[in-house]
Amino acid sequence: MIFASLFLFAGAAVTGNLVSFSTFPAQTWYAIGYLVMMGSLIAVVAFLYTMKHLEASVAALYAYVNPIVAIVIGSYLIKEPLTKEIIIGSCITLIGVYLVNQSLRKQKSA
Repeated sequence: MIFASLFLFAGAAVTGNLVSFSTFPAQTWYAIGYLVMMGSLIAVVAFLYTMKHLEASVAALYAYVNPIVAIVIGSYLIKEPLTKEIIIGSCITLIGVYLVNQSLRKQKSA
């Protein structure tokens, strides 16, 4: 993320699209803080915990479920809209995770 941000800042500087940090409202800084805390720190700790206690193939499924959890939390906390497309996409993702999990279990028992 740090490496990518350096490229973004360089690109913004070259194109003249740099914006002073002082122009960001407090709500923007709160959102960034929330994303850092919830989206990065807690998610990484949860992922490392699952990697330690589960097989890597099962723990990797977390990457598909995590965005759905974020959508639900965003909908609950800040009233982001839950559209039918989001719900359908989430259901398809969860079905896929379920099918992969079942496949892994069958491979284990065989």
